[in-house]
Amino acid sequence: MSTIDESETSAEECCAEGLRLIKECRYRQAVRVFDQALVIKAGYAEAFFGRGVCRYKLGQYQSAASDMDAATLLGYETAQLWSRFDRNYRKDDDD
Repeated sequence: MSTIDESETSAEECCAEGLRLIKECRYRQAVRVFDQALVIKAGYAEAFFGRGVCRYKLGQYQSAASDMDAATLLGYETAQLWSRFDRNYRKDDDD
């Protein structure tokens, strides 16, 4: 396996772990795992999306929107829908 493939696999494993933590409502821990995925693979749209979901659940709306925007720019279509919904209902009291 090449170095690039190993990085992608590791980032994917981090995202899988992050999704598992989301299902357990362990959002703060999931944010850290998605952060790790982004260190491994800086432009990983799924990690931005997962971290955005966690930040939204934690009430960090502006941070969540930034992550969703990044995921959208990277081509993650689900994030586009989430961002549109969020912009209609987001409050300005973040972080």
